[in-house]
Amino acid sequence: MTSCRFGIAMTVILLLAASAPAAGHLSPWDEWRLGYTNFEIGEQTRTRGDYTASLEAFEKSKRHYQAVKKARPDWNQKVIRERLEACDKQINELRRLLGDKAPASASPQGKTGGKTSTAERGGVS
Repeated sequence: MTSCRFGIAMTVILLLAASAPAAGHLSPWDEWRLGYTNFEIGEQTRTRGDYTASLEAFEKSKRHYQAVKKARPDWNQKVIRERLEACDKQINELRRLLGDKAPASASPQGKTGGKTSTAERGGVS
């Protein structure tokens, strides 16, 4: 009986391990949730007056939504486009407030060049 339970447990563990995404790879659903979460972080940090952290959060949000758009063309593209437009609107306004006139669509990687920011340290990847 014990060996049967052990065999079943090992089978379940192996099946779960085989179905887990590769390290560093996010599912489109995870990308969507991170886009939403980072958008909220952008709103919160903007409300607190931390425009730099807010800009970085909105840029991260946009990158997550772009990943969803690329990975899942069968998902509702109108909704994804609206989320991307909302990110662009916030990014453009924050850049204006910070004195940077470059439009959001001109810099898909954002201004930070991969450096860790306040939003990344305190926010969600």
